[in-house]
Amino acid sequence: MKLLFVALFFLISIAQALVKLPAFGNKNRGIAQAKQTLFDELASAKPSRKAVEGIIKRLGEVQGDRNRRDVKGRWKIVWTTEDEVNIFVKLGLVKNGKDEALSSITQVIGDGVIINNIPFRNGGYLSVKGTCGPADKVNRNEFAFTEATLSLMWWKRGQPLRLPPVGEGWFDTIYCDDDLRCDFNSRGDILVLAKG
Repeated sequence: MKLLFVALFFLISIAQALVKLPAFGNKNRGIAQAKQTLFDELASAKPSRKAVEGIIKRLGEVQGDRNRRDVKGRWKIVWTTEDEVNIFVKLGLVKNGKDEALSSITQVIGDGVIINNIPFRNGGYLSVKGTCGPADKVNRNEFAFTEATLSLMWWKRGQPLRLPPVGEGWFDTIYCDDDLRCDFNSRGDILVLAKG
């Protein structure tokens, strides 16, 4: 009988320990559900900034504490509130059709470097390049653009024209995995980017 109580106590102890382990399946399921909710919202006729912001915050909460400052790679913009990006799309200047226009706009982040590129439909591009690196705050990167280049096919056969660089600030990466990154930046804008 004593052996039965010891065995039962042992099984109960194991069960309690298992309950305290992180629920990886639940976490992954929560992230997958939040990502799908985000994609559904972005696919709607007029995505709500408030809804997108809330979903991104939820993604960050579900992902938990993690250093998300290492965002190196080539990223395509899926959705943004940045007026200086959206104006090119609204005017129909960006390469691809309206539904795919943002995804042709890229951001490349490497060791200490950031390059944003907007390709134009009829050839040419606008590109800004600068420095980028981790700030003192967790999940924050600071950037400062140091050069800008504009190439228009109808202007001197597309020969690049150097422009004065404009812009510096920071972005907080709220969520980042192998294929999706969500940022809030120093001007109150939101960026949703896909790896590629």
